[in-house]
Amino acid sequence: SSCKGLAGFGCFAAYHVGCVLNGMAEDNPNPVVYEAGAGAACSLKHRALRQLLESDDAADAADWDDVSVPEVFESLRYLSDPEHPNLSLEQLKVVQPGHVWVDGVRIHVRFT
Repeated sequence: SSCKGLAGFGCFAAYHVGCVLNGMAEDNPNPVVYEAGAGAACSLKHRALRQLLESDDAADAADWDDVSVPEVFESLRYLSDPEHPNLSLEQLKVVQPGHVWVDGVRIHVRFT
């Protein structure tokens, strides 16, 4: 794969797959739903995380740009929650801009 090695994405994937495969019952059948985009000053175009992490020219890894916190958040905010597929992680405040950190080639995300 031409993706950069990232700890944060693996963490989400493990959470999502664990919830789906283990058939977890809803812990919160009536969650508090927040307005999506509330306080978001970012006007980035949404791109899937995989697309964000791939080089435009996979043959030249030196051309990869650093990934920014707003780009990571923008890629995660619209994902559906496994327990509430009609709600996004942002609407449930599972992911927030202040809980995303980028450290070189590692992305850290604290899901709540």
